[in-house]
Amino acid sequence: MASSASHANAEESSSSIFLTACARSLSPNLSPPKITNSYIFSSSFTDPPLFSSTSVPVVDSASQVSSTSTILYNNNISSSSARRLEGNDSEIERLKSCDVYVGYCGRKETLLIRFVNWLRAEMVMHGFLCFVSYRATCSDAKSHVMARIAMEEAPLGVVIVTRKSFSSPWSVEELKILLGKNKLIPIFFGLKQGDCFSRDIVEKKGEIWGKYGGTLWKKYEGLEEEWSEVVDGLSRLDVKFEVSMSNMRDCVFDAIYLIGKKLGRGDALEKLKLKSRVAIEEFPFTRNLNFIGRKKELLELKLMLFGDVQMEGDEDLINILHEKGCSSNNELQQMKRKGKMKGQKVWKESKEEIEITYKYNVGDVDRFPPRKQTTKSRKKWRASDLTFGKGIACVSGEPGTGKTELLLEFAYRYSQMYKMILWIGGEERFARINYMNLLTPLGIDLSIVDDEFCSKRAYPRNFQETESESIRKVRRELMRGIPYLLVIDNLENEKDWFDGREIMELLPRFGGESHVIISTCLPMVMDLQPLQLSNLSSDESMSLMMINLKDVNAVDDDALKIIGERLCRLPLGLALVGGILSNYSIDPSKLLEAIRLMPQREIHWSGNVGDVFKWNPFLIQLFDFLFLVLNEHKKHGKLAMKMLQVSGWFAPSPIPISMLALATEVPNESARECFFKNCYKMFTSEKLISHSNLLKAKTASNMLIRFNLARCSPRNGFLSFHDITRVYAYRRGGDRFASSMVRAVRIQGCLPEHLNHIWAACFLLFKFNPLPTIMNLSVSDLLSFIKQFVLPLANYSFVSLSQCDLILDLLRHSTEILESMENFILVDASNDESMPFCFNRSSKSSTLHPDPLLYQDLAHLRATLLEMRAKFMLVCGQYEIGEQLYRTALNIKEVINGCEHSEILSTHEIIERLLSLQPSFLMA
Repeated sequence: MASSASHANAEESSSSIFLTACARSLSPNLSPPKITNSYIFSSSFTDPPLFSSTSVPVVDSASQVSSTSTILYNNNISSSSARRLEGNDSEIERLKSCDVYVGYCGRKETLLIRFVNWLRAEMVMHGFLCFVSYRATCSDAKSHVMARIAMEEAPLGVVIVTRKSFSSPWSVEELKILLGKNKLIPIFFGLKQGDCFSRDIVEKKGEIWGKYGGTLWKKYEGLEEEWSEVVDGLSRLDVKFEVSMSNMRDCVFDAIYLIGKKLGRGDALEKLKLKSRVAIEEFPFTRNLNFIGRKKELLELKLMLFGDVQMEGDEDLINILHEKGCSSNNELQQMKRKGKMKGQKVWKESKEEIEITYKYNVGDVDRFPPRKQTTKSRKKWRASDLTFGKGIACVSGEPGTGKTELLLEFAYRYSQMYKMILWIGGEERFARINYMNLLTPLGIDLSIVDDEFCSKRAYPRNFQETESESIRKVRRELMRGIPYLLVIDNLENEKDWFDGREIMELLPRFGGESHVIISTCLPMVMDLQPLQLSNLSSDESMSLMMINLKDVNAVDDDALKIIGERLCRLPLGLALVGGILSNYSIDPSKLLEAIRLMPQREIHWSGNVGDVFKWNPFLIQLFDFLFLVLNEHKKHGKLAMKMLQVSGWFAPSPIPISMLALATEVPNESARECFFKNCYKMFTSEKLISHSNLLKAKTASNMLIRFNLARCSPRNGFLSFHDITRVYAYRRGGDRFASSMVRAVRIQGCLPEHLNHIWAACFLLFKFNPLPTIMNLSVSDLLSFIKQFVLPLANYSFVSLSQCDLILDLLRHSTEILESMENFILVDASNDESMPFCFNRSSKSSTLHPDPLLYQDLAHLRATLLEMRAKFMLVCGQYEIGEQLYRTALNIKEVINGCEHSEILSTHEIIERLLSLQPSFLMA
C-alpha cells in the first residue's frame, strides 16, 4: 500500500511538473520567463520551456518547478511512461496543437541561448504555439515522449544546428525525423550549410572540423550510415538560415516570416514595414565613416554588456585587457566570472519603488568612492573593476569627448544582436518625454481615457499610478525576452526635473536579454562604476585633423600638434579643425595664426558645457573663426550662421531643415514697442518656406555638415547639433531668435513628429518651475498657439503617452495666463501701452475699446482648457476637482453663449452623469 501510494504521489508530481512546463507561456503584454527547463541539472543554467503559447495562462514556474543538479539520460522510453501520457487526453491535445517544434543542442553558449530566447519570444508574440526542447537535458522518459509527440505532430520543425548537433543522439534523431517528414527548417548557428558534408567531418577538413571533426557517431554509439544520411541531407536542403553576429536580427525576422507563410499567417508587407522602420528610425545620426580610435573602449563596452563572449573582431581582446591592468590569465578569468562585484546583487521591486542594491563585502568598500567625490580626486579605475556581463554600461566624460560617437559606433557595430536600437536623449527636460515615446516603436497601445469615465474599472487609477503603469509596460516589454539596446545619451540628471522620479525606475532588470548604455557628464550614475572616456591620444588627434590632407610638411605638422594640444585633444574641436582644413583653403600654420588673432571675449558660461569653454578658451576662438568663415561666404554662409544660432532654441533632437530656415527670419525693427507687433504679424503670416528658399537652406545645411558643425540625420531633411555648438550659438545669438523659433514651430509643427520642438516652444512661453519664461506673446498669437498646439499636445500626451502631471501643469499655466489676460481686458483697459493689440482704437480719438470678438474667443478657450483638465481629473479619480472645473467652465459658457446653447446642455449632461457615477466609484 505504501509503495502504491508513493507511486501515485510520484505520478501526480510528474503530472504537475508537465502541466507547469506546458503552462509557462508568453502573453502579448507580459514578459516571458527566461529559457528554462523544469527537469534539468544545474541552477546556474536555464533552458527553454518545453511549451510556449499565447493561449494558456502564465504560471509561476519558480514556485512549482524543481530542478536537479544531475543530468539524467534515459535512451529507452518505457511503455508505461507512454501509456501514462496517453491516458491524459488534455496533455496529448495540447502537444498535438503545437505549431512549431524547436530543438537545439548546447547549454553553455551564451549567444546560442540568446538566439533561442529571441526566436521563441518572437514566435510567441506572433501567435505561434511552439514547443522548445533541449532533449539532452530531459531527466525522464516522459519528457522524451512529450518531445517526440510534439516533434511528430507539429506542422513545422526548427532545429538550430551547431557543431555539437552531429555528436548528439537527440539532435541527430530530430534531424532524421523532421527530414523524413519534409518539414525541417534548419538554422545553422556558427556553421554554414557548406560545412555539413559527412566526408569533410570524418576526414577533419576545414577550420571547424579540423578541431572538432572525426567519427562523431561513435560518441553516442550510433550508426554511421544513419548519421551520414542526416548530415548529407542537410546539405541538400533549399531552405536554410545561417546565423552570425552580422545577420542575427535578419535571420530571426526571415525565420518568423517563413514560419508564418508556411502556416498561412505570413504578411510580407508587414515584415517589410518592420524592417524599414527599424532601419530608418532607430539611429539618431548616420554612421561616422571617419570614426577613429576607441578600440579599447568598444571592447570594454562589449564585455560589460555581453560578458565573456567571443565575437567577430575580438581577437585582440586578451592583449588589450592585459594592457589595462590584468596581470595574469587567472586574474582575467576571475574578472570575467565575477565582474565588478564580489557581493550579491539583490533586486527590490514593488509598486512604489524599483531599486537595486548591492551587499558589499568589506574588501569592496575602497573600490567604490563616495558619491560626492570629484572626477579628479576619485581613484583611478582598473579594467578589472568593470562590471562584466550585467547588461548595463555607463560611459562618463566631459562634454565633447566623443561619448555619443562611441555609443553610435557600438550601436551600428552590434545592431544585428538586437531587435531594435532604442535611442533616447537624456537631456533634463526631455528625458522622460523621450522615454514615453518608446511606446510607439515597441507597439504598446495605451488608452487611459474612456467615455464612461472609467466606469468599467473597479476603481480609477490616480495620476501617479497611471504614469507608473505606462512605465511598467515599457519595462515589461524590454524584459519580454526579445533583446533591445536602450541607449540613454547625455543623461543630465538621475532624477526627473519635474516629479523627481529616479532613472532606475525606467530601466529593465539587469542581466536580461535587453541591454542599457548610458552616456553622461556625471561622475557616477546609480552607483555604477562608469567607463571613463578621456580625450584622444596624440596620434589619433593628428589622424582626425588630417582626414583629407595628404602631404603635410614639417611646419604644418608642428602647427597641427600645437592646435591639438591647445584644444586639449578634445575630439569635437579636432573634428572642427578637420572640417576647416578640408573645406577651406588654408594651411594648418595659417589656421593656427588666424585662431590666435581672434579676440578673446568674456562670456558668462554655466553648466557642464559652459565649463568646457571656461578651461578651453582656445575652443571659443576656434568657434569665432568658424563664424567669421561663414559670415564671409558669399552665397549661403550667412544663412548657415543664422541656422546655427537659432538651433540653440530648439529641442536637443533632430530639427527639420525647412523649420530651421524659417526660424532664421527675424524682424528688422529692434525697438521694444515694435517687438510684439512684429511677432503678431509673423504669427498671422501662414506662408510656408518657398522652394527656392528651401534649396538655399539645404545648401547651407550641407555647409554646416561639411564643417562638422551639424550632423546629418537618417531622417531625410533633418539636422542635429552638438550641445557645445548649441550653447555657443545661443550665447552668440542672444534672445532675438526666440520668437522666430516659436513662429516656425507654429507654422510647420505637427504632432507627433515634432513633439520635442513643440514642448520647447511651450517651455519658452509658459513658466514651469524651475524654468523661467523667456518671451511673451500678444493675446491673438497666444490664443492661436494654444488652440493649435497646447490642446492637441495635452490630449496626445495624456491619452497616448500617459503623461499626467506635466500635462496638467501645462493646462494650468495656460488657463492662468488666459485668466490674467481676461482680467486685464476688463480692468486695465485705460492703459495705452501695456496691451496695444487687445483693443480696437477709435479712428477719431485715442480711446481704446475692448475687442468683443477677441474677448469672447479668449473666454471660450479658457472654458475649453478647464473642461479638458476636468476630464483628465475625472479619469484619474479626482471627482471633486473635476466637478468644480466643469462648473467653472459651465459658468463661463453661460455668460458667453446663454443658457440654451448646445454646449451648455452637453456640459450639464456630463455633470449629471458624473454625479450619478461618483457614488459607485466611492463605494468601490
